[in-house]
Amino acid sequence: MNEEHNNRSKESTEKAPKFIIYDDGDVEEGVDLCARSLVGRFLTQKPIHTNSLQNALAGIWCNPKGFRVEEVVPHTFQFFFDDESDVERIIKGSPWIFHNSWLILKRWMRDENIDSIEFNLVDLKVQIWGLPAHCKTSKMGVKIGTCLRKVL
Repeated sequence: MNEEHNNRSKESTEKAPKFIIYDDGDVEEGVDLCARSLVGRFLTQKPIHTNSLQNALAGIWCNPKGFRVEEVVPHTFQFFFDDESDVERIIKGSPWIFHNSWLILKRWMRDENIDSIEFNLVDLKVQIWGLPAHCKTSKMGVKIGTCLRKVL
């Protein structure tokens, strides 16, 4: 009996294709689902528990319809939504902080491998206090901002 099982296993692996060819229609449903998702990485070494993260962010993000979280690789998550308006609202509010750790978000892109996305830049708004009134100009804002990084 064991020998018969081994022979069948050997035959099935010998006939197994080395690669699979598929059409866009074969993955259309998955692409549509991912198109309304964000990918994010936490800048921390602390463990992040998916259930705790989902519960906390659901509250912070006003319970978006169809919201769910999947961990792709350690500290990198994919966030799924039913409505594109939630995706837009949340990405505009980025960066986010969870348990004192930064969460950098990017839109999911079909042609990017999630575990190779670089999360090394973040948009920040900076407020400068005590600036003399005559220095509160757009030109001064750009000069000061370029010391920090790119000014939008």
